[in-house]
Amino acid sequence: MTTTMTIIHYGVNYYNEQLVENINDLEKQLKESDYKKWIHIEGFHEKEKIHDVLKLLQIDAATIDTIHDINERPKCDLRSDYISFIVKLARLQQIKKLQHNLQSDKIYFIFNDKFVLTIHDSIEPIFVGVKKSLKEGNHQLASENTIYLSYILMDTLIDAFTPAIEVYEDLVDKLEDQAILLPTNKTFLTIHELKKHLIETKKTLGHFTEILRVFLKTPPDYISSKYLSLFQSNLEEVSKYLDIIEGYKESIAGLVDLYFSSQGNKLNEIMKILTIVATIFTPLAYLTGVFGMNFYTESDSWNPIKLNEPWGYAIFVLSGLAITFYMLRLFKRKGWIGMDEPKLPKLTTKRKK
Repeated sequence: MTTTMTIIHYGVNYYNEQLVENINDLEKQLKESDYKKWIHIEGFHEKEKIHDVLKLLQIDAATIDTIHDINERPKCDLRSDYISFIVKLARLQQIKKLQHNLQSDKIYFIFNDKFVLTIHDSIEPIFVGVKKSLKEGNHQLASENTIYLSYILMDTLIDAFTPAIEVYEDLVDKLEDQAILLPTNKTFLTIHELKKHLIETKKTLGHFTEILRVFLKTPPDYISSKYLSLFQSNLEEVSKYLDIIEGYKESIAGLVDLYFSSQGNKLNEIMKILTIVATIFTPLAYLTGVFGMNFYTESDSWNPIKLNEPWGYAIFVLSGLAITFYMLRLFKRKGWIGMDEPKLPKLTTKRKK
């Protein structure tokens, strides 16, 4: 896979996006235009090209090393002439109707009041909406400086968690119904997997919180209070999502208890049925055993019912049916079987077409 690089020059009533082939073209583009600049790099495979771009923008060597380190954790690096964010996105996405995937991407922000550089390790067009707004001439976005664009890009990354939150909500509701109606081993494994995904998403949102707090605590001098309040709104939005994810985690813990409770109730129902069947057949087995014993069949006083007589077999069968009917009536009277369902309020949802 190749690394693609574009540079966007923008301003009020002006937008120009060009694909940059090499570092010389980029240097020429940076010198020729006085408009605000956004450089976006997609793909992380051609590291030499990225290295040349960073050197051209006079990025510190330590920052370059952190970008090339694949194990570098998300963080905020505040410099006198630029700000560097390393952001990680880990969010659940619905691939098919019953298939979901936890997608994880890394995004690098380097910005100041003159330019914005974004590096995305995937070719997924995550900032296509921001580009479209600039192209269509969004006045506020075009008139503000690059700090405002950086805020919009950060806000776009945070908003990318919204579909994941909706997927989590839908899955929690479905698993709750499944845990009550059909608690199988697959249900429990799905609950466990969802819990792991929630933990990963919560960790990612925690990194956003950490980055924004470091940035807001000691911002550079060229960041005005106007823009700081915007990044503060980013932090508040992340905190809101964190609270939602924490609520889902608590719901998952409740689902585990609900699953085991439903499994216990299911097992109790099975054992109750088996016990009733065994109890019904116990006197029948006793009668069968008695009539199957090798008694002296000619005795009239101790053997009044003889199976070899015309009505002997019929009497035995009727006796067994009478005992079974009596026991079923007894079980129902005790409330062990055939209990009337309690009358509950009827809850319905009317959806607008």
